[in-house]
Amino acid sequence: MSTVSNTIETVRYWAGQKLLHSPFHPLYLKVSGKEPRPQTYEQWLSHERPGDVLQLDRDSFDLILAPGAYPSRDAVYWLVREAERTGAACVYADEDRVDAQGHRHSPVFRPDWSPELNANCDYIGGSFLRRLQGGDAASWAHVPRVLFHRQTAPQADFEMREAEMPQNTGVLTSVVVCSRNAHLLDSCFSALRAQCDGAALELIAVAHMNQGHGEALLQVSARHGARVVQYADVFHFGRMCNLGAQHAEGEFLLFLNDDVTPLDEHWLHWMLAQAQRPKTGAVGALLYFPDGRIQHAGVMIGTPNGAGHPGRLSHGSPLWPWLTVTREVSAVTGACLLMPRDVFQEVDGFDEIFPVNYNDVDLCLRAARKGYRIVLEARAILQHAESATRATGIRYAERQRFLDRWASMLRQGDPCFNPNLTDNELLLPDPDAHARIASRSNAINANQ
Repeated sequence: MSTVSNTIETVRYWAGQKLLHSPFHPLYLKVSGKEPRPQTYEQWLSHERPGDVLQLDRDSFDLILAPGAYPSRDAVYWLVREAERTGAACVYADEDRVDAQGHRHSPVFRPDWSPELNANCDYIGGSFLRRLQGGDAASWAHVPRVLFHRQTAPQADFEMREAEMPQNTGVLTSVVVCSRNAHLLDSCFSALRAQCDGAALELIAVAHMNQGHGEALLQVSARHGARVVQYADVFHFGRMCNLGAQHAEGEFLLFLNDDVTPLDEHWLHWMLAQAQRPKTGAVGALLYFPDGRIQHAGVMIGTPNGAGHPGRLSHGSPLWPWLTVTREVSAVTGACLLMPRDVFQEVDGFDEIFPVNYNDVDLCLRAARKGYRIVLEARAILQHAESATRATGIRYAERQRFLDRWASMLRQGDPCFNPNLTDNELLLPDPDAHARIASRSNAINANQ
């Protein structure tokens, strides 16, 4: 294969990347002595299945092209096919770049129609098929194929537009924090007081009393004027959050981990502005690890584990430039989840069949099933020291319950993401892969 520079953009890590992140990776290294090779963009291009080449019916459709863009030879086939299948007024697709030598590179993959993302940036990119007569004038459809090519790279198209700072409406927000660590709880409450720009807050601490730190938790809560709900059973995130919500008086419920710290004083105003819009079910925030890598930028469904965090452990990806842009998502993490109290009650809160895993995703999916929007508000920026007090890991029984409940939806894939980027757990190219490979290789050599 030719040069790796711009031409080799990893569209999927596919089978090689799945092995890279699997428990069998160390064994593979030991036996083969080399790393699995992921499928590359050039290889993916060679396996595209083209449609028929059609001439555009000028009486029925217009093909709008952005400056410097041109369609693929089969673009009209796929675009018209989708327009006729859905009845949409406009149809857009994915795109890539073409250099002076005609080599294609730097693909950009889009989600299905996302009104919130469209309001915040030009994610469609300016090239699309437009129906001249008939159809739903307000409807858009998406073909998840690279059907447009550009000779330029209009990065500004994908940047989030400026928005006016929402005003504090004075609505009461009940903040429910489950904790067994007095130090983290103290830091969390202190940060909330300092970084909420005068928002009306009711602090509720669900104190996990059976860890030997009950008295310290009570003292911290009293110092911050927080209401305390004592819990003495085994850790159960869903049940503890439900208990906290039962004691809440606010119009909105904010479920927050004790290891989450706001990084901007306006974060809650942005989230509340979203939560107060019609048919909003849940709002999440953009969470970063302490080293600046993304921890949470929305949750997508349909991964091997049922759900996963796109872009996790990365600083972003040119394949998916909207990680840090406000948009609709399928779910948001319970580490920072804002929900109108009436919606929480309508969906019967967290389902307690999920003690540790999937309770937040399940809550969002049940709200979405009732017609509510789930939004990632990327202007709400917080730091999350993920699992600072609790080991990570997915419990098999909970995963099986989640897969059984949502099987039909998971099979359809995530409309807020792109099927070209959904085949492994990290979901996007991982810039830390080489460091992790070296670490695992050293561990293997040490055990030999």
